[in-house]
Amino acid sequence: MCDAGARSYETHFYCALCGGPFAKVFRTAVPPAPPNNVDHNHEFYGGRSIDGVDTDLENEFNLDPEDNRILPEEFVLNSMSHAAKRSRELRLRAEKDGFRRGMMGERRTAQRAYDGRLISTQQMEWTKNLRALIYRGARRQPLNHDRYLNNGQNAYLTGRGLIRQSKNWADAFASVEEDEGHDESDGSDIHTELPVFSDEEIQQGTYGFNVYQELGRPDALYVISSIPFHDECWTMLDLAIEEAGKERGLDEMNERIEMDDLWGYLRGLVGMTGVMDSSIVPQSTWAALLEERRGDWIVTRLGEVDYREGQGAGEGWQWKHEDGLHWLVADPSTISVRNSPLLPLVSNKPLPCAPRAALMDPFQVLPPEIILEICAMLTSTDIFSLKTATPAAHNLGLPDSFYRRFLRDEFKYLPTLVKTVGYYETIHERKVLDAIDWRGSFERLRRLMMAPKDGEGWESVDISLKNRNRIWKIVKPMADHLVESSPAFLLHRYSAPGRFAERTGLVRGYVGVRTGKQGLIESVYFGPRTRVIDPDIKDEAGEPLREDLALTLDVVRVWLDGEGGPLCGLGFFVTSGDREVQKWEKFGRRGSIYVDVDIRSRILTGFVFCLHSCIVCGVQLVFDDDKSFSQKIGRWNGVSRKITAPSRYRNLVGVIGFVNSGGFIETLGVLEETPELQREDAIGPLPSPPQTVELTHAEASVWKRLPPPDVKLLEREGPHIMDWRMCKGEWEIWANGFHEEGAEELCRNDRTLLEIVGYYDDTALRGLEFVYREHSSNRRVASLLGSKRAKEWDSIGFKEGESVAAVVICYSDACVHGILFVTGGGRTSEVFGPRYLGTHKVFSPTANIDGQSQTIFRKDTTGDIIGLHCLYDEKDQKFLQLGLMLLDDVYKIHETELPRSIPFNDLDSKLQVWDDRPPPKDWLIASRPGEMGIFTRDFAPAQFGGWIELGSLRRVTIYGRMKGVRFSFGEGKDRFFGYVQDVSNGVYVQEIDYESGERVTGIVVVRGDPACSSPRERPGSRGSIGSTSTGGDEQQFLDRIYLLTNRNEGRLPLPVKYRVSSPYLVAIKFDFSYHQLISWAPIYAPDKTVPASRGLISEMLQFPWKCRLDNITADRDIKPTSPVACIFFDEEEGKLIDAVKGYVDKRGDFCGLLFRREGDWESNVFGHRSAYELTFELMAGERFTSIFFPEKGLKALALCTNKGRTTPWFGRGSGRVILREPPRGLESVGIYGTLDRMPDPHTQLLNRAQEIGGYGETIDWATIGLLCRQHRRYSIAYSRPHSPIPPSITQLPQSDPQLPWFSNLQALPAGVWLSPLVAQREGQYVGKTGIGCAYSLFDPAQLDQIVALVNLSDRAGIKSLRFCGTSRMGLVTLGEWPDREVVKIKGPARMRISGPNGERIEKVKVAFQRLDQHDRVVGLSMETNFGRLNKVFSSELCPERPIHLSPHNVKSLECAETEEIVGFHGIVSDHNIHDLGLVLRRSSMFASY
Repeated sequence: MCDAGARSYETHFYCALCGGPFAKVFRTAVPPAPPNNVDHNHEFYGGRSIDGVDTDLENEFNLDPEDNRILPEEFVLNSMSHAAKRSRELRLRAEKDGFRRGMMGERRTAQRAYDGRLISTQQMEWTKNLRALIYRGARRQPLNHDRYLNNGQNAYLTGRGLIRQSKNWADAFASVEEDEGHDESDGSDIHTELPVFSDEEIQQGTYGFNVYQELGRPDALYVISSIPFHDECWTMLDLAIEEAGKERGLDEMNERIEMDDLWGYLRGLVGMTGVMDSSIVPQSTWAALLEERRGDWIVTRLGEVDYREGQGAGEGWQWKHEDGLHWLVADPSTISVRNSPLLPLVSNKPLPCAPRAALMDPFQVLPPEIILEICAMLTSTDIFSLKTATPAAHNLGLPDSFYRRFLRDEFKYLPTLVKTVGYYETIHERKVLDAIDWRGSFERLRRLMMAPKDGEGWESVDISLKNRNRIWKIVKPMADHLVESSPAFLLHRYSAPGRFAERTGLVRGYVGVRTGKQGLIESVYFGPRTRVIDPDIKDEAGEPLREDLALTLDVVRVWLDGEGGPLCGLGFFVTSGDREVQKWEKFGRRGSIYVDVDIRSRILTGFVFCLHSCIVCGVQLVFDDDKSFSQKIGRWNGVSRKITAPSRYRNLVGVIGFVNSGGFIETLGVLEETPELQREDAIGPLPSPPQTVELTHAEASVWKRLPPPDVKLLEREGPHIMDWRMCKGEWEIWANGFHEEGAEELCRNDRTLLEIVGYYDDTALRGLEFVYREHSSNRRVASLLGSKRAKEWDSIGFKEGESVAAVVICYSDACVHGILFVTGGGRTSEVFGPRYLGTHKVFSPTANIDGQSQTIFRKDTTGDIIGLHCLYDEKDQKFLQLGLMLLDDVYKIHETELPRSIPFNDLDSKLQVWDDRPPPKDWLIASRPGEMGIFTRDFAPAQFGGWIELGSLRRVTIYGRMKGVRFSFGEGKDRFFGYVQDVSNGVYVQEIDYESGERVTGIVVVRGDPACSSPRERPGSRGSIGSTSTGGDEQQFLDRIYLLTNRNEGRLPLPVKYRVSSPYLVAIKFDFSYHQLISWAPIYAPDKTVPASRGLISEMLQFPWKCRLDNITADRDIKPTSPVACIFFDEEEGKLIDAVKGYVDKRGDFCGLLFRREGDWESNVFGHRSAYELTFELMAGERFTSIFFPEKGLKALALCTNKGRTTPWFGRGSGRVILREPPRGLESVGIYGTLDRMPDPHTQLLNRAQEIGGYGETIDWATIGLLCRQHRRYSIAYSRPHSPIPPSITQLPQSDPQLPWFSNLQALPAGVWLSPLVAQREGQYVGKTGIGCAYSLFDPAQLDQIVALVNLSDRAGIKSLRFCGTSRMGLVTLGEWPDREVVKIKGPARMRISGPNGERIEKVKVAFQRLDQHDRVVGLSMETNFGRLNKVFSSELCPERPIHLSPHNVKSLECAETEEIVGFHGIVSDHNIHDLGLVLRRSSMFASY
């Protein structure tokens, strides 16, 4: 994002444990206030500035206090994921409804930097350090990673590393055993605070990997390749696992946790479906590149990760950038009392007690001794709550043993404290124990973590200790789960056989989520055990010899909290074959009511759990491979999920879950054992099932009704929902014979689908209604998903026996926008929703591989489509996610050939999606009129292509300035393209009297509409904040079209700019997106009665001048296979050429021409633009007549006029040149050029994916010539001038004693000079390929907009500056032309400037990053004479200060009062602007002095 005068804030990645950011978080650059607590250790606590680092603006954590601006709410919303936005909206609604009383208001002030007085840079350094779990399937791995995967593991833990803050790269050693950061540059062997990676290692990616997801791979949206966390957070998790093991009687448990188990647990916290959707895996490389071009989806924000499993019972788990939350990024290892956790006893004076509470309570009848015994079982928080609540406990004194217990049990994250307390307790000497103030020590620690209520007094708080406490409350529940479900625990508690325990685990995750209440992780294991055969007989390890003992589960007891109450416990009665073992294993608590289920004759394979109010309140047992169910037990008024262990692969051997302090079950999972089975098929041995299953929507969703078991559920499409596993899923099946799974009463539903009705508005699909005819009663019945409350509705009917053959789902990161159905008979519904909004994903049977190129957003269905399943937002009344249900028939081959194409399935030649279907194969699509000079090497920014036939047209409606168009026909429904919702800019309607025989014969582009520049904004809005998320420059509007008919050709309403007219014109094609039309082109069809018609059409398409009415010919024959471009310089609609602009690339090769007509630059370029241009002005009455070009190479071009003048060489001239003149009797009207071959779109994408070194890409001209016509008597008098003289040879790039000049330095206008560069390190670039000097000039009186384009590659910085003006100025660029380079560009940062109204740039502030080999500009701000400091363009991925910080790296460029800025010059390369200076001239106000 971008802000005026402030450093951009955007954290890239978050720790998967604590939720905090990696490094990119800021504080104001001021000295921190010294702590007023005497216990703080100032040396490492950061109480005072050390060597000025806390005020140094070059420090990566510091921000100038003057630039610490409030972050506007719209930017907060723009940077939030859908899940975070949705959660915030729900909290705001709850607050509005009064359900958040006593809590901090939701609309809090978010700032760009924390208050530097409250936290030091030293306390923030830890956020740079990371470690990661990396998955075996990751494509990018640190060096030597193979050795850690050789043992069959799927994941491994790296050593220490650093986040790069470039894309999503990090570097880490593959193991802690490797060198972790000995900086050998100074010859010392001192262990550094942070790991050290050399520039070469970083450049080559020796230790590099991608955090969370790997960009560029086609399945990046669905595959997590690594899970990162802070190194200190891992240390605390490691400690928590050790402590959790000790609590269960297991020592050194942190050394026994498998990384695969940890990976499976943490991967389950990422809030996205666990399967890769094969529908977006492209069929070829070009499709993969196109997918990457359409957007990068990576897990970067906290809202994408579900941390509720790790909330524990304390303060929040979520990192926020808000006032008073600076402590969330304080180093949890540098606490103030680390070395002195206990206080000596100074006085026996009693400390104040808790405040008085109610006078009447039940504890008054209990003696103090009994109350004290009760307190012995409570935590400190519960005890002090009790003392507040009851007068009987108010004055109850707690013995020191209580406070020692508090210190020992509640501060386990302080190992020194726990060890010290343990030491004192082992002494058993009263005198020694009494020397310590146990209560004071405990209350001091609590007081050091207590946030001040009024926001003042933070100096008394140990923010590092406070953050350590927060992180512990996150990682300790994680550790409890990992230990409780570990094989070591099964061996220890249940004496499970080792080989069985190693293959037992939590495979399918939990049902339910943690709410944050206190409680315990519990488990029950009823699998096989071992028992001692004879104590006197020892095995090889010296232990008593044991044998395996198989147990049988006979009875499951379900405890309920009262009659009809919720589930509160489970009991499992197991017996051995010899009946020596008969015992109950209990999970949860015993309730007042229980129900026994006898399962002796059946195999228990799983459960169906019901969830309501955040607890598991009901259960249903599943037997015999899901074929039978018990009765529903408990309370069933919520959503349900089935979780079973398929007996073909697993054995159900236990349950595990979290029981809160209220005695209710919040989460439940099943422990599954994977048997050792040697299974084979015809091919060979089958692989063993994985230890953890990637949870799919079908597997892990909770349902209003359980879907039938014999259907296949595809993954739902729509935004990523963090809590999708707790959102109510619904489904509808329109086929017969399917029922809710586990239903106690099955009802017959023989019926026929008659109609599907969609309810929608202009933003979203609101509801779907399914209308049936019941066979038994022959009446119509309906079923509804969603709501009927919508502005519009549409429907599609079904004939008897007709099926749904294909579906298109339209979605974005906001919701599901629409759906389209295709019947087995080939009939197609309208899109129920806004037709072109969002991504359109096609679900259809396998298509013919020899057919049209297909969209990458497609999934081949392997079964009949019989239903839908969804997540629906009842509050906003919209579908959040929508997926298909298929008939899972493995014996049927689904290769349905539909009678017609599926909408949004096929691609055109530009890789745009056809909105309906492609035109017939024998029809020919022309190029867009008016752009015949462009060799298109890049794709239009259009998403869709669509076409209509002109034969039956009766009305054309154009919306605004060609933003959208609607066509009405004599028969059939209307068709529209682009945006047709907005009528604020007017509507133009052309009626065609179809019934009376009026027919379309041609298309013209009219001139008379207002100039196509964006509407002017209010003067006061120019200083507002603009977002870089918007694509492109100012919106470019198409010129309005008008249809010629057999009745209106002689009475056109406006002057014609271009005209297309042919007897073979049958249709028109549009390229467009949801918001606007991009371009259009005519479509021609050969006449079967005219054999030569196809050849005539092909010739017309190849030679653009055939569209003109006059007879124009080329000066020589052109190959039929050569792509041709042309441009005209004759008089057009009374407008003459008065200037020409030639473009060259950095090699100096000619690449394009652009003409100006009577002061206005055209948009049609012959060839393509570049950043290096040269302008030649014509005199009155002067016109171009001939051209010069080199005999070999066609690397330059010069134009000759009828006055005997010649333009400079546009490009590199040579010794021998050719003069091309029109033949006698003809006059030249234009220039054409050909290529021997034209790359197809697939090749273009491949080229874009490769890094181009040196000077970059150019057009390889095959021929250049003149277009001629018969000499016209009424035109300007023609007289052949004397033989033109070719211009002097121009050497490009021009030599310079230091650096080459890519721009033509000799063409710099008189009276213009260059200011010094800001960095002034030109010498370091000498001799480097592809780096040189350039300048750009603009007319300050015509300047309207400045665009900065930021490079998103590892060379992050500002790549180019584009200066946009009125039509009299056009476009100029400094740096590489962004549309012609292969580096990836982020959305441009734009600055509006009102040059025509007198606004001028007066001061430019440039920030650059100094590197060893070069500098690069990373920030820019401009101050105008209107008193505005407009826009900072900064690279958000640059790790150093991008703006207004260091006096060494930020320089100002200013012009004197008598000067004005007319351009910029600098040192440029393919990827960056390395240095910058001004182009100045004497101000016009002082020109006469």
